[in-house]
Amino acid sequence: PSVFVRFPILEEPTSDYGASAAVLERLGYINGSWSGTRPSFMAWTTTPWTLTANMALAVGPKERYALMQEGETGERVLLAEVLAERVLGEGWTADDTFDGVDLLGIGYEPPYRSEELANHAHRVLAANYVTTDDGTGIVHTAPAYGAEDAELGKEHDFPTVHTVDLRGVLQGDFPGAGKFVKQADKDIIADLKERGILFKD
Repeated sequence: PSVFVRFPILEEPTSDYGASAAVLERLGYINGSWSGTRPSFMAWTTTPWTLTANMALAVGPKERYALMQEGETGERVLLAEVLAERVLGEGWTADDTFDGVDLLGIGYEPPYRSEELANHAHRVLAANYVTTDDGTGIVHTAPAYGAEDAELGKEHDFPTVHTVDLRGVLQGDFPGAGKFVKQADKDIIADLKERGILFKD
């Protein structure tokens, strides 16, 4: 199953990991509060269960990203400019555009946070393997579940956090825990939908 998921920028983003205050201002974070709707990064995955181990979002440093706004609801999302229309459909307009490198270090709220990641700073990182062929041009990164993810995690000294046991059964108190990951996907998708984090599947 492929899912498009919202990763909201933090309510109070900081520059601790190099996020640009000027870029945050362009995104609407002015003098410590959001003017208008707080934007979300839009990422895509074909393995929803790996969202339980999300630690970062990866962008292509040289790709162009658009801050898109929906006409009726005012919702705002960031994704690759060339993929915006394909992913979002009609009714959205571009408020601003950024290079991937502008977005580095911006913190966001992950869909799930295991105990081991209670103090982990989820943020945007640069990765040259990010393309705009499909998805959103923003890659959900779970270092425990993917070779490129693992490399990126190692580069930034992230711990490897497993949310699945050796039999492929989801652990912890996530939706679908106790089930094989492919079955757990359904529970995860239902949970994301219920919490308003799922954009579409």
